[in-house]
Amino acid sequence: RDRMWPGPVSDLLAATNRNGVPKWAFALLGIACAVFCYLTSLTSLITFTSVMIVAVYLLIATSAIVSRFRERSVDRPFRMPLWPIPPLLAIAGIGLAVRYQKLSDVLITASVMAGALLYALAWRRLRGSAAPAEDPVGPARVSRRGAG
Repeated sequence: RDRMWPGPVSDLLAATNRNGVPKWAFALLGIACAVFCYLTSLTSLITFTSVMIVAVYLLIATSAIVSRFRERSVDRPFRMPLWPIPPLLAIAGIGLAVRYQKLSDVLITASVMAGALLYALAWRRLRGSAAPAEDPVGPARVSRRGAG
């Protein structure tokens, strides 16, 4: 969606089905998980995946705090009750959760995130720091029937 991959790859990963699901990105994720299951145990895959998810939650909580301080004048579509307690509690909980994970999973996750950061910084340097002017796949579709 953000066109961070070369054109054909971005187009493929951004293609959605009639429900707005990125079909090829979803298929790629399933294939990768199947390969990892074949190469390792399901338990190892689940614990590693949980560390990755916790890392994403850490980035979301940190982003919420940074965004509110850096961009004070931006209108927010949602006012977080008891601000800033929820992201601070999330960060504290993440710290506790990571403390009990295998060090190898934490190091691999840190390596993946460092690689993603280096890629994003290189992309910004090559393309400029501004985000794309318009979303190439159109506005996100939101279901009125539920959380999706």
